[in-house]
Amino acid sequence: MSDEGHCAPRTAVEVEQAGIGHQFDRSEFDEAIAWRDRYIAWQTDRMRGDACTEEQVEAMVRKALGMPYAFWIDAMPRRQAH
Repeated sequence: MSDEGHCAPRTAVEVEQAGIGHQFDRSEFDEAIAWRDRYIAWQTDRMRGDACTEEQVEAMVRKALGMPYAFWIDAMPRRQAH
């Protein structure tokens, strides 16, 4: 699911380059939720492009939503301190 019919970014690097990565005015918890939601959108687009069934897509979403927030915090890309 992407805005205006565009495909979601495909990798963490592309997410960062698209300018939707880490935002310093949000808490780490909020960032984890946003990262999870971007992952779900990317994976949904990818799975539909691979002709997966809606049941398979829904199973992926349920699994992603069931993951603990600590998993998503660990999965977030980190910016290098300058």
